[in-house]
Amino acid sequence: MKPIHLYTSAIVASFAIAGNVFAQTSSMSPYQGMQNPTSATRQPIQRPDFMAPDFNAPAFANFPTPEEMARMTPPEPMTEERIRQRYAKIKENIQKSNEQDRKEAEKYAQDFSKYQKYQAEQLRKIMAQAEQQRSNMLTKIAQQEQRALERFRQQQKPQTIEPAQY
Repeated sequence: MKPIHLYTSAIVASFAIAGNVFAQTSSMSPYQGMQNPTSATRQPIQRPDFMAPDFNAPAFANFPTPEEMARMTPPEPMTEERIRQRYAKIKENIQKSNEQDRKEAEKYAQDFSKYQKYQAEQLRKIMAQAEQQRSNMLTKIAQQEQRALERFRQQQKPQTIEPAQY
């Protein structure tokens, strides 16, 4: 048997043992020590105040009394004029909202065009700096090339050895 199978079988066995222990302890009743749990004196279930029914409260506490109902005026009947007024008000509100949206959109467009101009100017400056750096880099490389060629020429010249004076 391979060692991996031993480990997996050991893990499975430990889970099985743990499951059996859990099943046995969960089946225990809290009244296991008592002989007859139903013979204990029963008390009514205590409900919180918000759940307890109030039998002394009048039914429909918020409902108006007959006198209040008599004093209430019935709603005005719907007419064509009221319907027109309602929709005219809705149209007016929408027109105001549209006008405000147009003004804000125009301001945003102006601000955005200013921002785009600013970005274009910044990009132009950055590109000019980059071009200057490229130019400086090419100049430095040309100078390094000249110095390297000069050193090479110096090394290639025949060395004249002067006689030593004694």
